[in-house]
Amino acid sequence: NQKQESTLWSDLVNHLQKFELLPVVSFIFSRAKCDTNAKKLSHLDLTTQMEKAQIEIFFNRCIR
Repeated sequence: NQKQESTLWSDLVNHLQKFELLPVVSFIFSRAKCDTNAKKLSHLDLTTQMEKAQIEIFFNRCIR
């Protein structure tokens, strides 16, 4: 069911993050499930402060 799938993805991401196995590529072949999972996982913070700063610098360079 939807709750179990959400928990599965959350647990998987937490496991990968704990063992420093990120980034990872995952495929979901249903657009609806992809959108649902993206919404349910949007609370996860997957970058460090340093990575956030590097992303901001890169983004600002791109838009200049």
